[in-house]
Amino acid sequence: MNNLIKNVQLIQLNSNKLLQEKKKTTNHYKKSHCSQIHLL
Repeated sequence: MNNLIKNVQLIQLNSNKLLQEKKKTTNHYKKSHCSQIHLL
């Protein structure tokens, strides 16, 4: 059971990181019109 809880916490951490990265890329996208190049 402990492993399961740890896994869930890890997943939450990872999804939080992903969300932050997504925000960063979204902001970057808004800032620059060449952002499509960065998304490739």
